[in-house]
Amino acid sequence: MNKIDKYNYKYDISKSNKEQDLKLANAMQRKLMIPKLGFYGFAAIGIIALIQKIYTGEILTEKDSIGLFFMYYMPIVMPITIIATIIFGICPHCHKTQGLNGKVVSFTGLSFSVSRGVSPFIKYCARYGAPLSKKAVEEAYRKYEEVQRAE
Repeated sequence: MNKIDKYNYKYDISKSNKEQDLKLANAMQRKLMIPKLGFYGFAAIGIIALIQKIYTGEILTEKDSIGLFFMYYMPIVMPITIIATIIFGICPHCHKTQGLNGKVVSFTGLSFSVSRGVSPFIKYCARYGAPLSKKAVEEAYRKYEEVQRAE
């Protein structure tokens, strides 16, 4: 495949096998379970901090056990989670990493911004277009079968 074809090469569902795609999708999602737990843990700590801020009026400090956990969680677990997402997020079809496949939405003061980020919640390959989750495989084959019936 030359450089020109590299960007036009897309997943062809007509040449694929649903059972094999489901196996690959399940294996992919199992590998991404550790990074997902890291992101869920970060969200849980943020929710706990928000609840503490609402009820007590104080933010997390170094004296709180939750504050200490958060201070150690961020520099240790989050980089591991991001690196694991990049490594375990390699597409089994095209063998490429997903790159910046997620969106990060931030609200600061009066401003609102959207930027790209790494996400372990992968449904389709960012480069090849192959379905990488069970729901995505079922949806892709359902659409393919509808198109086949219509023809």
